[in-house]
Amino acid sequence: MPSPSAPLDEDWCSVAEAARRLNVTPTAIRNRIRRGTIPTKPNGNIGHLVLVPRPEPVPLTPTDTVTGTVPVTVSADALDRVADAMVAELRGRLSELQARITSADAERMALQREAAQERAQAAEERARLQSALVDTGQRLAGLSKAREADLDRHRHEVDELRRELRELRQRPWWRRVWAA
Repeated sequence: MPSPSAPLDEDWCSVAEAARRLNVTPTAIRNRIRRGTIPTKPNGNIGHLVLVPRPEPVPLTPTDTVTGTVPVTVSADALDRVADAMVAELRGRLSELQARITSADAERMALQREAAQERAQAAEERARLQSALVDTGQRLAGLSKAREADLDRHRHEVDELRRELRELRQRPWWRRVWAA
């Protein structure tokens, strides 16, 4: 077991270094250690050392050299032609964008008019529904009063019938027979 201060063999490295070498997260390396798919050895109380070979440096080939820039001289006429072409293209784009803005403004105005009409229709419908609701409430209140009046009348009739029944029961039997 190497000590933490001892220099490490180049192929054995920490979990973080192994993650950098393999372009994965340290959690992925720990999962590989748990599954046993990567060789490890203990590193004292610090953790594990993982066997990941160092990447080989790639030798430069003659085609990998950097080339310098070469100054190029351009005539004033060529620059003017290029500038004129760019100005013409930009003017074309500008007119296209202005046309798109105009059509978008017209569409926005049409949508605003349509929205205003729909809001007005919604307000009319809301007012109609509110008046219908008020009318229905008033009719329900009238029906409720009529029902209460009918209920009071029926209660009074029931009370009257009960009183008559009590009076009949209190009469002697011969008066009950005679009355029948």
